[in-house]
Amino acid sequence: MSFPASGSQVANPSLNKFVGTWVWSSSTDTVKIVLKKEMVQYPDDNYSEDQLIGFHHYRKAGSVAESNISLANTNFAAYKWSILAGHIGSGSSVIFGTIRDFSKEKLIRIRLTLNTDQNQLQLFIKEIPGIKINATTMGIFTLPNNVTLTKQP
Repeated sequence: MSFPASGSQVANPSLNKFVGTWVWSSSTDTVKIVLKKEMVQYPDDNYSEDQLIGFHHYRKAGSVAESNISLANTNFAAYKWSILAGHIGSGSSVIFGTIRDFSKEKLIRIRLTLNTDQNQLQLFIKEIPGIKINATTMGIFTLPNNVTLTKQP
């Protein structure tokens, strides 16, 4: 894989369709995700590229299980985001990234898939492969898995 030339800014307009506020709820639980696109600077590689940064809120059985949604007005450099995703092909409806599981103190892999109408987003989470020092939370996530969020107006 080759990196962009020094000083480059790599735009990815395909990320635009993922931007917005997304919500899933059941009779007892709610997940809210805010995604925004930002040109992220990689200082070690001296280039920038569009990425999605996001923030999430999870209410389980009426109580807030975890949330950083109040920080959605911050940018990448503030390092307050919980979601980082990017690198999709042009026109693709699937994006990969990571989300911080604050309660379990770990980073987990996410796959976000848009439906054809681009008004629903499926969230699928799984462990990041590799050796784990503390394996007691392997396969256990705070957020619900394989849920479909709806885009909010």
